[in-house]
Amino acid sequence: MSHIAETSVRDHDVRPALAKAQPQLGHKPLLLIIALAALPRLYWMLTEAPVISVDGSEYVRMAENLVQGKGLMGNFEGSATMYTPLFSLLTAGVTLITKNAELAAHLVALSCGIGLIVPIFYIARRMYGLHVAYLSAILAAIHPLLIALSGSIYNENVYLPLLLGGIYFGMRALEFNRIADYVLLSVCLSLAYLTRPEAFVYPLFFALIVWANLLLRRISARRALRASLLIVGSSLVIASPYIMFLHSRTGQFRLEGKWNINYTIENRILSGMERDEAAYGLAPDSGVAGPLLSPSRFAAYTPFPHSILDKVHTLAGMAERNRKTVTGLLLDTALGSPLVLFLLPIAWFRSSWSRRRLFHECVLMSIALSILFLWVTASLAEFRYVFPLVALGVIWVAKGAQEFGRWTARLILSLRLLAPGRVRRAAVIVEFILLFLISALAFRSTQSDWLFRSEQKENLDIKEASLWLKKTSPGPKKITCYATVPTYYAEGTLIGLPYARSDQALRYLEMNKVDFVVLDAQYASDFPEVPDWINSGIPDRRAHRIYEVSSGPGRKIVIYRWDSGNPPSDR
Repeated sequence: MSHIAETSVRDHDVRPALAKAQPQLGHKPLLLIIALAALPRLYWMLTEAPVISVDGSEYVRMAENLVQGKGLMGNFEGSATMYTPLFSLLTAGVTLITKNAELAAHLVALSCGIGLIVPIFYIARRMYGLHVAYLSAILAAIHPLLIALSGSIYNENVYLPLLLGGIYFGMRALEFNRIADYVLLSVCLSLAYLTRPEAFVYPLFFALIVWANLLLRRISARRALRASLLIVGSSLVIASPYIMFLHSRTGQFRLEGKWNINYTIENRILSGMERDEAAYGLAPDSGVAGPLLSPSRFAAYTPFPHSILDKVHTLAGMAERNRKTVTGLLLDTALGSPLVLFLLPIAWFRSSWSRRRLFHECVLMSIALSILFLWVTASLAEFRYVFPLVALGVIWVAKGAQEFGRWTARLILSLRLLAPGRVRRAAVIVEFILLFLISALAFRSTQSDWLFRSEQKENLDIKEASLWLKKTSPGPKKITCYATVPTYYAEGTLIGLPYARSDQALRYLEMNKVDFVVLDAQYASDFPEVPDWINSGIPDRRAHRIYEVSSGPGRKIVIYRWDSGNPPSDR
């Protein structure tokens, strides 16, 4: 571990007492931390996630279709342009061994979630030294949010180690200017892009930093040109198959299939609609207006003006709308607040910055700001945007814990409360107390968050109902429901549940020739037609109630068979 930078006479006097007790740790303890981190993650996977997540149901369905040779298709009609392919590709590969795609997805998520500790450790070591690296690894291992994420099927499990791996190799590349580091940087970030599309900007970000190095006279113009071309070129080579796939499905050269979907939803929200109506609403003629009812269509289309000024105006409007929500989530105890907010400024400002540290801090802060920007301008400022911030934040929090431990040690020495040989031990105890307090603060909030609660035993009713439907009606079928969990388990195609009046929704069902309607009061009760359809029945002779289960207040699932062969009843 590096020595403590001291500036005052008193600090200089106490430094030998602190340094004398510093343990000289090797790298073997990292393997022990990783092994121990696997245990709570495996426990969460086996006990707290018996139901697949909404996003997971799409990625796993895509993996199943890949294994069956059907191409990149999920629960929706048409090709999967809204969801990136890497998680599904990895899941498909593991499925060839496990013969169970859901188990394969869990194993991919679990392995990558555990692997996240490795880039966190090496970034922290490069920035702050070995001691902070181990504190970071320990906090990442015990943080409840990262434990729950690793035990659940979310693509952030694959995205985060790739993103942080890219940051680590980016720091190395910009410091040592080695071709191997530039290539590894490009590989990590382009694979991260194939997991979450917003990562496409990060190769450009690091290419710009290369030119900043030129301005600082750290490298020559020739090397800057070579490095920037290597970063961007390698990323494009790896990303090009997916870009060509999107072109074949949308008729446009584009890097993602989500922008127009989110942009359309955001403009509908800013026009005065609630989010569900903006995403799932119908036009007056019962045609699709909400993009999430037809994501393949809206991947390349938006009815709203989309000049640069229009886009800036929309993003600014969403930022204003989401500001309070994002601020509230940042203060959530799931992140360890308020203790984290106490440690962050200590981490940043307790000790002076060298030129090298300034460079590293700017890289990390720029990535964090880009994540905040995406979060605050999103059509739905949901909690999952915080996952990358947690992964980055544990490094700063560990640094803050170290600095606070140092301050405690100096206080103990100045007051002569302990013998000098025990001071370092006291500082380490303080550091560990801080890490465990943060984890304790985060535990309850993590358990109650919807992203993880949706996978827990209390939601087995929708899984059981969907499996019943699969057994009752095997083979292809069109199912109208909210989200993709029922269609995944029932092996059907999703015809999204619309946000509409009952008469409009009935015309929509008729136009789409659905086979079944699955209604879950817990997640769709805010849709105008759903409460009456659940409690009083669908007012059409083509709808036949074939399944019903209630597991408590506000928890009721009803399945209707829709007989398109019968004439409609008067409405």
